[in-house]
Amino acid sequence: LDAEHQRLQDHPSDPQLGSGSLTVTIVHGGTGMNVVPDRCALAVDRRLVAGEDPAAITAQLKALAERSC
Repeated sequence: LDAEHQRLQDHPSDPQLGSGSLTVTIVHGGTGMNVVPDRCALAVDRRLVAGEDPAAITAQLKALAERSC
């Protein structure tokens, strides 16, 4: 996720809105301090700028999640 966020920062930006962004906003996982969680769920906020295709961004995020799991 950090690499994708950095890629967005290096991408050409909108003159008024700046660059797109990707931020993890919610993390859920585990049931106790001494228990290894069997899963983790993340919520992310992906800010789009002019010229970005929402359907293409959704596909990219799905592919990123599949590669990371």
